[in-house]
Amino acid sequence: MPDRKKKDSPISRLELAAGAVLLVLWVLCSVDSFRAEATAVKVIPEAMRLKYEEKKSLMDGPVYKVTKKVSATTSPRSRVCLYTPTAGAESSYYFLKARYYLYPRKVIDGGSGTLRTDDLKQCDYLAVYISKGQDYGRYGDLDILPYLARVYGDAVDGGYEALYEVKEREAR
Repeated sequence: MPDRKKKDSPISRLELAAGAVLLVLWVLCSVDSFRAEATAVKVIPEAMRLKYEEKKSLMDGPVYKVTKKVSATTSPRSRVCLYTPTAGAESSYYFLKARYYLYPRKVIDGGSGTLRTDDLKQCDYLAVYISKGQDYGRYGDLDILPYLARVYGDAVDGGYEALYEVKEREAR
């Protein structure tokens, strides 16, 4: 019986070459999307050796540090207004993380635009967090407001964090 091997036709070679080119292009274009995963693979062994507090600080960064200070300073029954003058999704991220870490305190979103005094009427404290790289000079002016008393305020890691006690509502 004769050997009936199918000969490669020029069309199948062309299809194979086109498929290989498309595969290479797809891999090259998707390399950037795997950057976060590659970074995580490098960080995971280091993170496994850390203590719980150090892991939280590494993974959640400044949000964890700020909320830890706020929770150490405020009572569990207090209401905290969180003001982060950062635009969009970053502000929402800070707010949701703060709600999680400050539980059982009630955290009220002070927004990311202009600080509204109406929001402060329902708060016992105002927590301000300004992320690294933003101009925080004008937020030092909060000290002149008669209904805010600074508990602490620090320039930290290129950003700014502060906690103010909101004075009696009748004083406003």
